Amino acid sequence: MSRPTSNAAPRLARRAAVAAAVALLLAGCLRPAEEQVELDLSVGQRDVGIAAIAIAEGRAAVHRLLDGDAVLWAAAPAFEGTLTLDPAADDAWTVTLRNIRPDAVFEVDGVPQTPAERPVPTEAVYTLTLDPGAHAIRLRPAPPAGDRWRFAVLSDIQDAIDRAPDIIRLLEAQPDLDFLISAGDLTEQGGADEYRRYQEAFRALSIPYYATPGNHERGDEAANWTRSFGRANHSFPWRGARFSFVDSSFGTIDPTVYGWLDDWLAAGRDGIHVITTHIPIMDPEGTRGGQLRSRNEAAKLLVRLARRDVDLTLFGHVHSYYAFSLAGIPSYVSGGGGALPERLDGIGRHFLVVDVQDGVGVTAVGVVRVD
Repeated sequence: MSRPTSNAAPRLARRAAVAAAVALLLAGCLRPAEEQVELDLSVGQRDVGIAAIAIAEGRAAVHRLLDGDAVLWAAAPAFEGTLTLDPAADDAWTVTLRNIRPDAVFEVDGVPQTPAERPVPTEAVYTLTLDPGAHAIRLRPAPPAGDRWRFAVLSDIQDAIDRAPDIIRLLEAQPDLDFLISAGDLTEQGGADEYRRYQEAFRALSIPYYATPGNHERGDEAANWTRSFGRANHSFPWRGARFSFVDSSFGTIDPTVYGWLDDWLAAGRDGIHVITTHIPIMDPEGTRGGQLRSRNEAAKLLVRLARRDVDLTLFGHVHSYYAFSLAGIPSYVSGGGGALPERLDGIGRHFLVVDVQDGVGVTAVGVVRVD
């Protein structure tokens, strides 16, 4: 009599396959922002054989690099890097800088350059004659005038991009703004066409803007953000202050980013330090899911920020305005860019204007209503 055939092997194989799938899912859940971290590390680096660009700390995204033609998107008021040309490269170059301050100075090998064209205040086109080899390129701000300065905060526009012109008009009416920052959700789905539309609309603004993504930017290919705006996690100094942008669009912060953040907190400890991230560390009202996924992680992050004397934290995500305190740090939710505004809050579409005095700190945060 024949013995029954055992099906243990197929069962074990199935279990192994399921275990492998679960392990992959868990790995993705444990580090949902890992891909964005890897993309961040690639920002500002482009090599097309005949020419290469390397921007320190990824403070500019390379929109285009061809023989004789380079287009850079500034993700900070200043950056440094190199443009390296092969002996076979063309010596006639057009370098276009976008999202720059109108008073910024562009230098090549230490020599200030004069723009051949300025299509809009935040864009400059330079025509250069360059020999083969490595050339130092640098964008630097003009010396500041006075000890008081201002910046604006605008987040959560999403599908209200058609109504951006009235916000831009009000931003333009604010005197002495150095730049605009955003806590994300600039688009509805994070599509490449949406980013182009956003950037085209905000060419009408005479100051640059710097941002970190929101959860709505995660609806499409992650690299779309990097190609358009540069790093999701980045930091830069400005007039003795430091601005740090932390990607919380997945409801958590990647472990690698905590290492970067520690460096930024150390660099900004002796001056004014502003932290911007999309999802509030903790919900200001405690009545919705408008906060990081884990309260343990929120507590860990707050301890970091408080110990390093952060002066201001800025959030979006919640489509309203809230002023509150986190671990003694003045904090604001400003999600009034136009995406499904919270009803009955008395604010509606809005942006913030933050006043700063050198050596003193943030002196005022005002709300500008749009509607």
